[in-house]
Order: sequence, then structure tokens, then C-alpha cells
Amino acid sequence: MLERNDSLIEMVARQPGAASAIIDGDVAVSYGELLEASRRVAGGLAGLEVGEGDRVALWLPNVPAWLVLSLACARLGAVVVSVNPRFRAVEVGDIIERSGAKLLVLWPDFKAIDFMAILSEIDASALSAVETLVLYGEDGGQPDLAGPDRRLVSYTDLDACKDRFDGDGGRDADCIIFTTSGTTKRPKLVVHTQHSIADQARIVADASGFCEPDAVSLASLPFCGVFGFALAMTTLAAGRPMISIPVFDPVEAGRLIQQHKITHIFGSDDLFHLILAATAGKAPFPSLRLCGFAAFNAALDSIVTEGDARGVTFVGVYGSSEQQALITCQNTDAPAEERGQGGGLGVEGVGRAGFRRPMARPGQARDHPGGDPRLPLRRGVGVLRADLEQGDIAMAARRVARRRREQVGQDRGTHLVEIGADRIGQGQGGGIFRAEAGGPARGHEGPGHGLNHAALGQGP
Repeated sequence: MLERNDSLIEMVARQPGAASAIIDGDVAVSYGELLEASRRVAGGLAGLEVGEGDRVALWLPNVPAWLVLSLACARLGAVVVSVNPRFRAVEVGDIIERSGAKLLVLWPDFKAIDFMAILSEIDASALSAVETLVLYGEDGGQPDLAGPDRRLVSYTDLDACKDRFDGDGGRDADCIIFTTSGTTKRPKLVVHTQHSIADQARIVADASGFCEPDAVSLASLPFCGVFGFALAMTTLAAGRPMISIPVFDPVEAGRLIQQHKITHIFGSDDLFHLILAATAGKAPFPSLRLCGFAAFNAALDSIVTEGDARGVTFVGVYGSSEQQALITCQNTDAPAEERGQGGGLGVEGVGRAGFRRPMARPGQARDHPGGDPRLPLRRGVGVLRADLEQGDIAMAARRVARRRREQVGQDRGTHLVEIGADRIGQGQGGGIFRAEAGGPARGHEGPGHGLNHAALGQGP
């Protein structure tokens, strides 16, 4: 059982310093190097007057610097604003403006996405609060971006800061803002604390085999979405390595799975179909143990049986930006029809993942203060602290619950999760997840079963 009650920094500091944390191409960053880099970058950010409560927008693909910057912000008590690299100018500007980000990190010369062209299309008023642009990558120029009220700084300079910052913002500090899709025109912004991220990462790692000595994860989904971020944090909580892909390519993904003997990966049905199609062999990925997927393509309703025919066991998973990812997961030894459904059994403490120690079935009483003893209830650790614009968690919960009360149900004895408006504000920063009997299982907002596009870090 992994330790709990950590801040993000404490969670990472528990791991063996020499062990690999993230591997990006030929570059392997150890846990010790990750922590040391976060001290340097935190010192650099502090020199730019970034401190407790300040928002730092990360508009980057999956690179080690994403994790370094997030840990540096955790040291300072600053808050990461996750900006999807696939968003267009209007969406990027809207998120930066509403979040109040004072610093924006981007990769000007990234080959796959023209960040500079998108940036040039953003209305200047949306960037009015941005005091500093941090440029990641080899091209440290772009002097035309500077102005009398805006500084240009290279990430290399941050990483070279000699005035290291070795502090810790603490587990109660806000640490990250995610976007979430929904019924409104604009993405909503939800805030998570360090303890909501770290506690859930610890629980999921313990429940899902991330702690096995040979476990290796593939970061095939962007860190900017809760599923990509949850996989990264869960891997760090387990002290195991993750393999990073800045831009998804099915051929490269298949090669990396084979080369690094990947055991854990999450994605959409499209993503897994492309990987299988791009890789030869009857059973090309014998190392894979947990492949959680979301169904977005109705034409791929046979992805589970397609995987079975190639020796890959796919399971439906569930999550949202408000509750984080891996709230529930189907059992890996369940029949194909059941594994193809979204949701599944809850992960202990966040709901409980059914592939190890199953949650109580209907009829088995669990904690039910003031509730129906016939229904299993769980206090959740991974719930958002607040909706950035709607206020604290109680207000956010009522809004979420109204929209979603009818969307969560039971199918073939497996359970999805409901945020109950009368329950989510109870307890120490956590809500109570309630399994409900009802209609067919389906996801919160987007198409498919278990996830939405925002949670996956995909474009709209």
C-alpha cells in the first residue's frame, strides 16, 4: 500500500532518485533529476514573480518539461492551467483570459503544431494579463512577441537558474486547472488541489498494477487532459517509468510498446484501432496488461473483440475533468461484451477499480450517512475543489449534478459514478460517489461511454 497524505513534491520525493521517471526519445529523466530540475525552474519562476496562487498556462505537447513545470509550480503554490495544444486561437485566448494566467509557456518551433500562428490570431485583450512568455525549444528568438509590459524568457534560462527553490506549496494548495466540455458554449474551468491529485494517483497506482516492478506506462494521451495527466501522476506515484510521445503516431506507438514492454496505456477506440492496424503480428503486444479505452467511434464497436483476436485485452474506463480519470474501470477478466461498456467498478477511495478488489454490489451496505443503505457509497478524493467561475465545490456540485443525474446508471452489475448535489460538499475536500441503478451506462458529456474529449485532451 502506497503512502497517502502527500503533496505532489512529497509523492515524487518518495521514489528512488536513480530510477527513470520519464523517457522521451533518447533522453531519460530520473526521479532525482526531475526533482532537481523542478527546483531550478521554480527558482526561475520565482525570479519572474510567480508565487502562491498565480496561474501558469502550459501550452505544450507531452515533453519532460511539462512535468518539470508542473512540479515547479507545486513548489511555489502556483496553479498550472492546462491548455490543449489542439485548441484553436479563440479557445486558447478564452482559457488564458478567464484563468487569469500571468505566464504562458509554449514551443515556438514545434514542427507538428504552429503555435506561433495560433498565438498571432489571439485577440490581444485575451492576453492582457500575461506578463511573461516562456519559450521552450531550440529557437529562443521571436523578439516581435515582446512588448513594454511583457517579457520573453527561454525555458533553457529557467532550467539554468542557480537560485534554486526547494519549497513546497503543500497538499492543500490548488495545483491545476482543467477544461471540461459540456452544455455551454465555452469550456468550463475546474480546479484541483495537490491532495486531490496525489491521493488519487496513489490509490489508482495501488489498485491497478502500476506498482509492479516491471510496470511501464505509455503517455499516448496529452498531459493537458485528465486521463493523460492521471496516467502521468499515477506512474510517478508508483515510482515507475513512463514513455512520452509528443505527438501521437500509431507506428511509433506500436514500436514503443514493443521496445519498452509497455504494460499500461489509455486512449480512445480510434487510437487503439490505429495502433493495431499499424503493427504486424497475431499477438504483437504481449506485455500489455491494462488498456483502458473510451468509445468515440460507433464504427469501432468491435474494438474489444478485435483486441482479443490480437492478444490485447481492452476495458472500458471512466472519468471527467471534475472527478479526474480512472474513477471506474471494467474488470479485465470480464466477458468481452461487459469490457466494452463504459464505466465499470469503482476504485477504492475514488470509487475503486474492479480489476483488483471489487466494490460492494447492490444490496451490500457501505457508508451511507443519511442515504439509502442499499446503495454502496464512497467518499471521493479526486473531486474538483471548485469551478473557477461558479465558486466553491458545493456550487459546482449542484451544477454538475443537475446536468448529470440522469446520465449515470448500471449495466450488467457494473457501476458508474454520480456526483450527488446533496453529498459532494460533505467531508474533507471530497465528495461521495454514489452508484445508481438505472438506464444504460454512458459517459458524462462527449460521445461514447466513459470519457469526453476534454478529459482525453483531444480537440473539440
